[in-house]
Amino acid sequence: SFDGIWASASLLHIPKKNLKSVLKQLKSALAIEGVLYISLKKGEGSEVLKDNRYGGVDKYYVYYQLEEIQKILTSIDFKIIKKEQKEKRGFYDTNHWIHIFA
Repeated sequence: SFDGIWASASLLHIPKKNLKSVLKQLKSALAIEGVLYISLKKGEGSEVLKDNRYGGVDKYYVYYQLEEIQKILTSIDFKIIKKEQKEKRGFYDTNHWIHIFA
């Protein structure tokens, strides 16, 4: 088991219908007092966008509201340690960010 899992801007590529299952698997990999960090793009729905930083590849993005992801996490017994919402980081960001330690 692991003391921590750092999922920065990675789970936002998982379809919403699969996220709870993925989070359950991550939880099972954590030690009893282990911590999960996630960052997600804030918004609604999902879309495919071209990412010109990587040669214009198509990337699938899923967007969340803070309350929505908190509800998912607590439904599988994660306890929210810290949460915050941040502004866009740079010119390539399309959305604000949600950061959660659980």
